[in-house]
This record gives sequence, structure tokens and C-alpha cells, in this order.
Amino acid sequence: MELTIINPTTLSNSVYSDNTNTTSHDCSIYITTISNEESPNNTTETTNFIPHLLPDKTSKQIRKLSKSHSIYSIFKGKTTQKDINVLASQCFSTFCQNYYQRYIQLQNLIESENPADELFITTINSVPMYSTDCCRYVQSYNNKFGNHSLIKNTILSDLIKLVQHGCPPMDIYKQISVMDHLGQFHYIVAAEVEATKALSALNNMFSIIDCNIAFQISYYNTILLLVGKKAFNHKFARQTETPLTININGVKKTSLASFISIVNSPKNTDQIPKHIPPPTIQEGTIYYFKNHKDYFEKHPIGAGRDFNVMLVNKKDEHYYFTGFGLPGTGLSHQEISYELIDLFNRPAFDDFHIKSIFNKLSLQHQEEINRLRDKIITIEEFYDNKGGWLNMCSAYLDINKIKKDYQYLLPINRVKKHLVFRILACILALILVLVALLTSIMNTN
Repeated sequence: MELTIINPTTLSNSVYSDNTNTTSHDCSIYITTISNEESPNNTTETTNFIPHLLPDKTSKQIRKLSKSHSIYSIFKGKTTQKDINVLASQCFSTFCQNYYQRYIQLQNLIESENPADELFITTINSVPMYSTDCCRYVQSYNNKFGNHSLIKNTILSDLIKLVQHGCPPMDIYKQISVMDHLGQFHYIVAAEVEATKALSALNNMFSIIDCNIAFQISYYNTILLLVGKKAFNHKFARQTETPLTININGVKKTSLASFISIVNSPKNTDQIPKHIPPPTIQEGTIYYFKNHKDYFEKHPIGAGRDFNVMLVNKKDEHYYFTGFGLPGTGLSHQEISYELIDLFNRPAFDDFHIKSIFNKLSLQHQEEINRLRDKIITIEEFYDNKGGWLNMCSAYLDINKIKKDYQYLLPINRVKKHLVFRILACILALILVLVALLTSIMNTN
């Protein structure tokens, strides 16, 4: 099949519509072995929810937070929407921090004069990443050390395909995945594979994703912590109507849709400039920051056209957001704006680690790149040209939708179900006794 380059005119990065971009940094989170046979008296077992490469303090915080909530505490009213928001923000913060830690590790390996070859490949093999990051790491490593032998026998050897179509989570050597590739950056749990196993792979194996997909993974992580492994696998199995899926085109294109509510972001007042988030924004909600309007013309396959970010800390009128490629602890809205400005001001040709990608761009795009290659913007120009925080639709994990979908787990419903079965069993036993008596009487006569 002939590969086709990503059409630049279709790229956007919204929570609810088409999306193709993220930032350039690096992640992972271990939830594979969460075991949970829920009962009315216990909560989700999260002993093995141990974020990899995170400070011990952070690991303890998320374990403590998740242990205090379960599907039963939601129905009892002990867990509120605010609690769900905080848990979701912690899961996303952990995911992003892990990626960022891996980014630093890979950067150090590339810059080293004596790189640990196997460690380089092992690190890439255990982390989801953005396509341009993947190309940058591999090409930088090859260009500097000429050690292509470690890469040529892996899926990384076909970088153009990865850039164009993405890659579901898989071992880059064995090239065997627990998810199927349905389309451009659209993955679904494979047949006969548990949803939790696919989710673990998304957290801990090589795959090509973006910032939109990153928060989808994080919301799945949050749901798993709340409902447990058994209920999660029941809901998101491949053979069901809602198999575990992630999609670059937003949550509405995934099985998360039934758990997500989309609301308009709070509007600014006359006293608050339009590029500053208003004080009514909520933790655990995805918000949207956009780059300068000319970013796409200068960097048509760049990783910083816009950010889908989540508010992960709201304290004393200071708001901190994180996203795929940003530190898990979060950045202020001003710092995110400067991150976007830095990505705009980078040389235009830094994006093209594979020359054939540039050659496939239209002549018009090549001319735009050459025209803007030396363009440098300031913070004022950034804000004056649609840069910064935008007031638009935002997504959050809705507690009422979780309750609606998992109400069958309620103890009272289980009791009712068992009671019905017992009554039916008694009736059946009585019928059998009557039949036996009638048969006995007839035989006697």
C-alpha cells in the first residue's frame, strides 16, 4: 500500500475534534497488575499502581489518593466530582512526569560520548512518544554514533510509516502488539486481549501518540482505579460495543465517550485578559493552549502547534497545567505560553529529520517554510496572534456518567439479583418436587 503524507490542512489539536499535535518531551506508568475483586466492604487494590521513575513521595500520594476511592464510595456519596477531578489530575500528572523523565534520560544518552546502546533502545521500547520525538531520537543517535545495527531490525527502521500512521503499543523488536491499528493514530484492543493488558501497554510500551491520546489513556487509568480490573475488562473488552480505543480525533471517537462530559470553558471577564485562564477552571479538566497563528506554516509537522493540557494544581489563585511533554508538576499559563513561543522560534528545518518527509510537502508549504524560517516572535506578538489559553470546549470525567454505567455493581443491585435467583431456584425446586409426587402417585395407581 502506498503511504500518504499527513495532510497539513487537517491538523488541529482539540479535545473534541481532529487533532494531530503535541509537544516535544517524554512518559510511563505501571498499572498492569492491579488486582481487584470488588466487594461492598473493600476498595480498589492499588498496591501495584507504582509510577515508574517518580519520586517516592509522589508514588505514595497517588496510592493513598486512589485507595480512598472506589465505585462503592461513589455510590455512598463519599467520593464527589471534586475527588474524581483530583484523582484524574494525579493520574495525568504521573503519566506526563514519567514521559518527561524518559525524555531527559534519552537526551542524556544522545549527548553522551559513550552511550549505553542497549539502554537507549530499551528506553525507547518502554515509552509512548510523539512521532517527531521518535524521529529526532533515532536520527540523532544514528548521525552521531552510526550504530544503526541496533535499530535496523526494529520497527524504528521505517520512521516514515510511524510519522504518517502512528504505531500501536508494541515491542519494537518482536513487533507484536496487544492493540490493532484501525487508522491514522487510531488503536483498539486486540481480540482475546484483556483491556487492562492493552491499557498497561499504552502506559509502558513503545507507541506513537499525541497529547490528545495521552489524556485519554489517563482517563482510562482513572476509571480502572475506581472500578477495578474485573469491571474494567467487562466494559472495555473487544467483543463488546465499547472496546478500549484511543483516537487522535478526540474522546468522542473512543469508548470513553460515555464517561466524558464536554462543557464550554469559563469565559473571561472584562478584568481578565482573554489569554489568562479565569479562576473558575477545574482540576482534572482538559484545556486548550494554542500557538501563534503562523506556527503551522513554519512547522507543518511540528510538535507545538497547540497543547491539550490538564489543570493539575489549583491553589492560592495559582494554576498549574501539564500535558504530554511537560513536567508532571505542571507549568503556569505564562510558562506554557513561553514553551509554545520557544517551539515557534526554533529553526524551521529542525522538524525534518527525514528529508523525504519535507520533499513530500506541497511546493506552497515549502515556500511558506522558507519565508518564515527566520521569524522570531515575542510574547506580545504571540498573544496578539491567537496564542495562549483559549476559551473553548473542555472535557472532564463525569462522576454521574460513571455511576450510570456501573450501577450494576451496587451491593443493593447484587442482593436483588441474588434474591431473584433464589426465588426462581425455590420455585423450580418446588415444581420438581410436585412433578416427582405426581409421578409417584400415578405409578402407585
